[in-house]
Order: sequence, then structure tokens, then C-alpha cells
Amino acid sequence: MKARLLFYISCLLLLSECLKLPDQAPATMKALVAPDNFDWSVSKPVTIHLSNLPAGVIRISSADESELYMKAMDDGISKEMDLSISLPAYIQQLRINEQLLSINSGSINYSLKTGSYKSININTSLNLNGTNSWVKVAGGATLAFTNKYSMSAWVKASRQQTAKIVQKGDWDGLGLGQDLWNGWQTSVAFSDGTSAVLNWGGGRPVLNQWYHLVGTYDGTILKIYVDGVLKNSVAESKNIRANGRFVSIGSDAGSQKFFQGLLDEVSIWNEAMSINQITTARTIGLTGGESGLKAYWKFNEGSGNTSLDQTISHLDGTNNSISYSTEVGYAQTVDMDGDGVPDSYDDYPLDSQRAFNNYFPVSGYGTLAFEDLWPSKGDFDFNDLVVGYLFNTITNSQNKLVETKANFLVRAIGGSFKNGFGVQLRGTTIPSSEITCSGYNLQEKYITLLPNGLEAQQAKPTFIVFDNAFRILSGNSGTFGVNVQSGETFIPSDTVKIRLNYPINKYTLTQLDQTEINPFLIVNKDRSKEIHLADQPPTSLADISYFGTVNDNSIPSANRYYKSKNNLPWALNIPGNFDYPLEKQDILTAHLKMSSWVQSGGSEYADWYMNQPGYRNQAFLYHH
Repeated sequence: MKARLLFYISCLLLLSECLKLPDQAPATMKALVAPDNFDWSVSKPVTIHLSNLPAGVIRISSADESELYMKAMDDGISKEMDLSISLPAYIQQLRINEQLLSINSGSINYSLKTGSYKSININTSLNLNGTNSWVKVAGGATLAFTNKYSMSAWVKASRQQTAKIVQKGDWDGLGLGQDLWNGWQTSVAFSDGTSAVLNWGGGRPVLNQWYHLVGTYDGTILKIYVDGVLKNSVAESKNIRANGRFVSIGSDAGSQKFFQGLLDEVSIWNEAMSINQITTARTIGLTGGESGLKAYWKFNEGSGNTSLDQTISHLDGTNNSISYSTEVGYAQTVDMDGDGVPDSYDDYPLDSQRAFNNYFPVSGYGTLAFEDLWPSKGDFDFNDLVVGYLFNTITNSQNKLVETKANFLVRAIGGSFKNGFGVQLRGTTIPSSEITCSGYNLQEKYITLLPNGLEAQQAKPTFIVFDNAFRILSGNSGTFGVNVQSGETFIPSDTVKIRLNYPINKYTLTQLDQTEINPFLIVNKDRSKEIHLADQPPTSLADISYFGTVNDNSIPSANRYYKSKNNLPWALNIPGNFDYPLEKQDILTAHLKMSSWVQSGGSEYADWYMNQPGYRNQAFLYHH
């Protein structure tokens, strides 16, 4: 009996070993072992090669088009462009001129094809022959409005005619048109079987002259605007007759009333446009992302069989017997500063020396979080110094550098050290002598600068933002540190505004490579003691004799820096806002998915720092 019992116990132990669950993720950083080659980065560089480029603006944005990452201008001659951006690691897709593309192995190689991509050329319109030219837009259910709508278009008629400019449906629909005797008009069919036709009141239009037309209905009043001026209106408190039919541009359903002349910038809205929206559409132009805008065709393809919708509706039209003209509606040619970039895409429409903002990180302020006891381990709360940062490098219409505006703010100080902070432009090929720096906060007199404001005796361009964090985040929020204890007074930070200037029309964003920065902490006013991100090298002024001492396991010959034996870092770089732990709270107890992210080598929970359900223990995070 005893032998049988021992046999059963042995079998159970063996079975339990076979069914043993994977080890639980370590609860603290001290128990964590990271993979050997893990670099602790929650961002990824993305290189982009574009070919077959048209002349015009290139826009790179998020997949949902809510965030604009970068803009550049192509002259249509070189036809190729190389760009690089840094994105949060969890992002797998982006849009180039609204064309959705996947990021494969950190790169995109894309040949833009005329007529098959969302072009932002700046100089074509539709040329309709009045016989069989028109554009058919399917997906009519998306535009089946019942109580409000607007339509707008740039129009240049070459004959007096009765024709449709843009029409949703037929007799049961709504649209803009031209009458042989009464000129411009808008019309709408109502659900009770009645309809309304509203003429502009100006009679026959002047031929071969551009007009901007807008028809609106807000549920009570039908209006027609011409060149931004309300020309006529009529009270009609009825529901619109909803129809799921396609949209015709330049004809009545492709069978009659063909328009002869030029058409440009056609838009359809699910609301009555305000006078401000009408003015913007007429004088600056639309972006495609406006609230209420449901479809928008710019007709900038220049050739091909497709007219591309610039909104997220993606109601692309099919061209029938269409040709293009380089003469366009006024909105597309507005360039107040004369730099060649249309004002609707120019971030500086009144400054010919500036055109585009290029932000890093792309989603707003990033966060650098440090432990400051290196080469000894700290408490892994990563709040000894917390710095917010945002770079904006401004380029001109030639894609050349003008200046970089780099803003820094100290969010927290979790200790007593008077730490400094600097940034080395590790990826740049621009020599230090070609950069001037201003805006730093240096009061402790242990930093030596060159006449141009960069730090002296550095192999790479390096600027020191501040030499004592307590000079930036002044005051005491409680018994220990600043902004790290729960329930104590929050102290707001001053912003240090660094400005980097470059020679005119000499260097590009690629040569600067603002995404390859090497930020570092200067420990307690000791200029020789630096703390960098994992695997980022020290600057020329660091004392490398600290490497390999205490808990540091840096091996410079293997390009291994600022890691412990267990591959743990002393600094983190988050490409967004970071809610850091309270004082003495291990980061793994506050950010619950971070351990799984580390152990997976970054393949899981790349968004571990975000405020997602189950990602955080809010009780261990600093809030104010």
C-alpha cells in the first residue's frame, strides 16, 4: 500500500512538472533580466524612399489621418525623395498623401503612380467637353443626407448652358448647376415630394471667369453663395429626400446636361457650411480633415481614370472622357509669401524663408526619465529626473533647414542631486561650426561653451539645456524632491527654449537627423559623470573609468553602454507623455505590462506606457 502511494505521488509530481505554467513576469526591476540585445526603445526609426514624385507637397500622416508627421516639397524634376521619421513602436501603418501603407522592417519603399494615389499637386483642374465628360462617384449611401448639407465648387463656364456641376441623384437629389438663362443655382428635393430651385439672381455668368459656388441647407433655409457672398436664400423647413444614388460631377447621371468648362475643388458636407468655412474653402483651400466634410475632390491627378477623394470617406470617382487643365481655382494658387508652397499646406504662409514644421516626437512632447545613482543601481522609480522634450525643425520650400526649436521642461526631481541635462546630435553630419545655439539655462559655471553656444571639446554637436534642474523646477513640493510625492504641492516647470540655427539653404532634415538624439544627465554638477539611454555612447567629456564599476556592465568595444549585468538601464525615452511612478515605487509595480514587454524583447505590449485598461496601477503613479 505504501509503495503504491509513493508511486501515485511520483506520478503527480511528474505530471505537475509537465504542466508547469510559465514563470510569472518579475514584479520588480531588481528581479528582471532583459534579453542581451534589448535596447529599451519604445520607438522605431522608419526610412522612406519615394519615387515617381509629382511636383507638389508630400504629406506623411497617421493611418487615421489625425496626426501629421511630416511635410516636404518636391519640384517634380528629381522624382525621388528619401525621408526618415521616428514613430512609436506599436504603429504599423501610415499614410503618404493619404495612401495607406504598411511599415515593413522599419522601411517603406513606395513609387507614387499618377491617378492611383492621393496627390497634392497644385496645378490641375477638370476640363469638361460638354458632350460626354463627367465623373461618377459611387458609395451614395454615405452622402444620403436627410436634414442638412452643403456643396461647393470652383467653376469656369465656357458657354451659356443648362448643366449640372455636381449632383447627388437625379430629380430626387440635390446639387449645384447652371441654367441657360438664370446662371448659377442650387437645388434640393424634399421628402414630401416637393423640391426647391434657388437661382443666384445675377443672371448669366461671365464666360471664362472663375466663380466659387456654395449651396447650403440647414433644415430651415436654402442658401446660395457666390464668391463668398450670400446671393439668395429661401425658407424651407422640410426633410431632405434621402437617396442612395451615386454622385455625378459635370453631368446629370452621365446621360444629359453635360457641363462645358473647368471644374475644381468640389466638396460635399453633412452640415450647412458657416461663412468662415466658406471663406477658408475659397481663399485658402481645404485639407480634407475638416469637421462635417464628407467628400472632397481636388482634381490634381493630372491624368488617369480616377479622381481621388481627400477625406477619410475615400469616395474616389471614375473619370469618363476627362482631360485636365493647368488653370485652377483660386484657392489652389494662393501663395501669399511666393515660396511655391500653397498657403493651405504652408505652416508659415507669410514667411518665404519658412514652410514646414517637422516635429519629434511626432505625437507631441516626449519624456526622458532617469535614475541618477549610476554606476550603482537605484530604486527604479525612474523619477530622479523627468524631462519633457519636443523638437520642431523648420524647413523651407526647398526642404532645407532653417532652425530647430527644441523645448524642454523639468517635470520631476526625485532626489537631492543638482543634475544637469544635455543633448548630443549623434546622427547629424553637420559640423558644430555650422550650428549656432541659444536659449540654454546655465548658472553653475561648470560648463564651457564655444562662441556659437555649443559645448566645447565635443566630437559631435552638443548643447547643454540646463546645469541644475532645481534652477528650472524651483521650489519644494514636499518633504522630498519635487513632484514625486502624492498629495503634496505641484510645482510647474519653466520651459527652456533651445534654438539651433543653420546656414541658409545648405543642409537638409536628413543631414540633421533630429530623431537620432543622444540625451544625457550630468550627475550633481560633475561634468565628467554622464548617464545616457541604454547603448547610447558617452560624449567626449565623460569619464569612461566608471564603466564596469559597481553595477554598470558597459563594454565600449561591443557598443554596450549604460546597462547592468541583467541588461537593465538607467534611463528611458518615451515618445509621448509618461506618467512616472511615485517616489520609491518600482516602475514594474506601476506599469503592469512593462515586464512582459521587456521579456518579449519588445514584441509584446509595445504600448505598455499608455493608459489602457489593465496596464497600470494608478495608486503607484504620480498625479496632480
